[in-house]
Amino acid sequence: MLVRVARVVVGLLGAWGLASCATSSIERLSQEPRVVEAPGQGLGFYTWDEQRGWIRWELAQWGPAEHVRAQSLRAFEAGAYADALAGFLHLENEPPVEGEPPRSDDLGFYIAECYFHLGDYESALPFYQRVYRKDFPDQSLLDEALLRVYRIGMAYLKGEIPCDFFGLVSYSCPAHGIEILASPSDGLITQFPEFRYADVALIEIARHYYDKKEYPEAVPLFDRVAARPTSEWADLAEFQAAMAVHLQIRGVDYDQKTMLEAERRFDAYCEHHPRGGHWQEAREKLREISEMESAKNLKIAKFYLREAKPEACQLYLKEILIKHPNSSAAREARQIQKQLDRARGL
Repeated sequence: MLVRVARVVVGLLGAWGLASCATSSIERLSQEPRVVEAPGQGLGFYTWDEQRGWIRWELAQWGPAEHVRAQSLRAFEAGAYADALAGFLHLENEPPVEGEPPRSDDLGFYIAECYFHLGDYESALPFYQRVYRKDFPDQSLLDEALLRVYRIGMAYLKGEIPCDFFGLVSYSCPAHGIEILASPSDGLITQFPEFRYADVALIEIARHYYDKKEYPEAVPLFDRVAARPTSEWADLAEFQAAMAVHLQIRGVDYDQKTMLEAERRFDAYCEHHPRGGHWQEAREKLREISEMESAKNLKIAKFYLREAKPEACQLYLKEILIKHPNSSAAREARQIQKQLDRARGL
């Protein structure tokens, strides 16, 4: 079978920025290797040629593992990834031959790289994961495997790589990206919490939930980043966690506990980040919450006033005047307090 594999892949994930997964196109190329049937009854080994691909004689064999590896690496370095993949998969699937050196621990990495450059990210993932779960080759390959898995996970999260249903329907599947990155059992940042882009991944997953208005899911993810004061994202994470709580308030009559939690969080943000990029916004949210709390207390105070229970009324007026003296409700609370004082002859 003669299939010419393109050697230039436009818009591959490898061209992305470290914290970005934008790409203009995702192109999955054929995984069929180029094979040339050579005439004659030669008994030589398969060899790889840059122009023609794998050369195979009628009775030829792949040959010793080191030969296949060397030929496959030649194809890989030339960018003929489908050709290289054929050789690497042969090494992966063939049982070891007695007397030959053991399989190289970087084989999974090279298989993953071939799939990656061919645009088959789902096939690449388990081999990248094998690199750091089982093979543990050179540190540079470990680091590259982690980075590849991170970028693939982020691309699924952002919809840059679609999932498909039996090859018939493509659809966005951010949940798959979240599973790759943060699955409680074997997610990338679950296994490697000190990975250099772990905080970026957590922030992006939290933003995904936040943008979907799934605020309870976003809060603990923001909190994980905020708990790392040395993180460059700690300021943003703590503020966004407070916002995610604040946005769960349906109304002062329903969510007193949530409102108090939001107040606590905005207070904590202002204390932890007095020069933070969101300090002014946090102060504004505190003023909003103050207005909400004081309005609720004023409503209750008026209820007790109508019920001729001045002592109970004064408790809520006092709460307003001490805790929210600058609120709109405080002005009316002072007037009611004066009326009560006059009624008591004070």
